[in-house]
Amino acid sequence: MVSVNFDTFRLLGIYMPNLLAKIPYWEALIAALSPPSANRALAIGDFNTCHAFLDEAGAIDATAYYMDAIEQIGFRDLWRHRYPDRREYSWFSTRNNGFRIDHAFLSQDLAACAGTVHYSHEERIAGLSDHSPLIGTENSNPSSSIEELCKPLGSSRDDFIE
Repeated sequence: MVSVNFDTFRLLGIYMPNLLAKIPYWEALIAALSPPSANRALAIGDFNTCHAFLDEAGAIDATAYYMDAIEQIGFRDLWRHRYPDRREYSWFSTRNNGFRIDHAFLSQDLAACAGTVHYSHEERIAGLSDHSPLIGTENSNPSSSIEELCKPLGSSRDDFIE
């Protein structure tokens, strides 16, 4: 996990290993995002985690409960929030089983600033990556009540979390 603090929010880049090896990473992420430490944060990347029978076709992910745990501390799975019943995959196994394992979790403040969100499959199909990147935009016309929250980014300072 890599964390960068900007003037108006905190960005966490995520890569988690497979299977049960990701449990300590999930626990560190939940701790890092638990209030009041991260009221304006975005955690985005390859979580290697999905909801059974919703973000994959049949296998059960033993760590899927962390997807609920991160929402319980106030973060929103942006893509799932926009498309509650839709099935789309960001990665395919060698057996061509699809999984949605790449996510963007936003604090409620930042979720109010979010615009469109979609997976771009062109990069995966072209062989540039084995994942379809999640593309999100900022709301280009926020209401005056959230305008202050959606200010442009300022300078950055890198912090690394192990």
